[in-house]
Amino acid sequence: MLYSIEEKEGCIYNKIIERGENEMCGNNELKFSIFLIHSLAKEWKKSPKEVYDLLNTTKILDDYIISCYDSLHSLGKEYLVRDITEFVREKGVNV
Repeated sequence: MLYSIEEKEGCIYNKIIERGENEMCGNNELKFSIFLIHSLAKEWKKSPKEVYDLLNTTKILDDYIISCYDSLHSLGKEYLVRDITEFVREKGVNV
């Protein structure tokens, strides 16, 4: 069963498992992804579900946030929000 962000806490993990990608996403990566999704949602004035869907469809969640966790997690929140916002815009999405 798939949950939306508003329906159940931890739903991002559920979605990742449903997609069969739980092997590549450990607990630290999951917490970091959730932190970034909520930070971006606040900055972009969107719901966390909308941000998750946007990051997922552009492959930024898997190919950048999760796969580059080791490098990204030590950076500041403001820098990360600015960096990911620029990356999303480079993909042609207006946020």
